[in-house]
Amino acid sequence: MDATCDVAPKGLYKEPISLGTGDGSTRFATRCHPNADAVCAEVDAFFAERWPWPSDAARDSFLKTDSARWACWTFPDAKNERIVDIAKVTALLFLIDDLWETLPPTESKAMLKRFMPVVEGKLQPVVTNPYEQILYDTYAKMRAVNDALVEAVSRGMAIWANTQVDQERKHCKGMGALLQLRHKDSAAGWVTALMAYAMDLYLLPSERASIVHIEKAYAYLAIIDNEIESYDKEVAASGRNGVVNLVQMQADDTGCSIAASKRILWVLYRELQLEFLELVAKREASAEGCSETLKSYMKGLECVMGGNEVWSGYSERYHPAG
Repeated sequence: MDATCDVAPKGLYKEPISLGTGDGSTRFATRCHPNADAVCAEVDAFFAERWPWPSDAARDSFLKTDSARWACWTFPDAKNERIVDIAKVTALLFLIDDLWETLPPTESKAMLKRFMPVVEGKLQPVVTNPYEQILYDTYAKMRAVNDALVEAVSRGMAIWANTQVDQERKHCKGMGALLQLRHKDSAAGWVTALMAYAMDLYLLPSERASIVHIEKAYAYLAIIDNEIESYDKEVAASGRNGVVNLVQMQADDTGCSIAASKRILWVLYRELQLEFLELVAKREASAEGCSETLKSYMKGLECVMGGNEVWSGYSERYHPAG
């Protein structure tokens, strides 16, 4: 269900505004990897067996989030021989993200100190530590496939990891400041690098420099989508007073209800989709030329955002059943 790519809005809305339910109103292309069912079955079985679940209920709850399928939605053109490992590291990231939220600062910092050396293969994992063992094994396998592209993935992971124990987010004043900070801690750079690995895409330095503004637009779109979808979960975990989220900021700044604030942000998200498509169209038509690799990369960014919206709109990670 590829979205139409014309960039001339008709009136305020070009189409009905989605409330994030994956109903197809996104303007971005949405496709799932053709091997998704087999990939998810393999990855879910892997974590069901390897992860130290505190209870059967905790295991079943995680499996219901369909986390392995996130990679299949966001990287529909990933090479078949790479998608399983990509789904493993993305599902593991969800698990680690949840784990970090439960740890006191001293423990999370100690965990972080070992995190990147294990990812980079510079530190042997503790054999009794499943997250270290899975990280080490999976990244080692990926490096054996393409070390250069995985190096970029590791750099993106380092940026994300270092922000997880950063308290700066709690002191953000205003939506602009929060967007800029979330640009660092949203794992946007890690995702784009993982996408390049998934599709075996090499951008020239000049090509990379020419789309900095497009990658920033992608990051902001991904952040807004995630902030809307994750708001209820964040409130359930820490209470409304403990949430630093664009939805809450919108409500506080305008006096709108939470429901209205979400709708306002969805309108912003849809308008920024048009901006993104305009930027891509201009880059493709620019006098400097646009290689097929660069076109594939920019289309990949669109698929990441479209797939993330679909998955986030139904996953029990954000929308528990009942």
